[in-house]
Amino acid sequence: YCALIDVCSRCRRVDLALNGLRIMLKQRSGANITNALPRNQQRPLPNEVGAWTAAINACGKSGRTDTALRLFRTMQSFGVKPNAV
Repeated sequence: YCALIDVCSRCRRVDLALNGLRIMLKQRSGANITNALPRNQQRPLPNEVGAWTAAINACGKSGRTDTALRLFRTMQSFGVKPNAV
């Protein structure tokens, strides 16, 4: 998902980048539906922090800083910890 979100961002299609993030989150919720844990206790998908970072970067570069900050807070509420990048 990271590459998909990044490519959409480079094409200046932030709407599609955010849609890619939504698709990833739907997959995550479907993968964790059997254990019914709260979302902050679910296991992240591989490279999930990269997808969140790409979506935040897409919003920031397009001037949608309010959306970028909201995504950052939402990422943390999903239990995904920011990395050093």
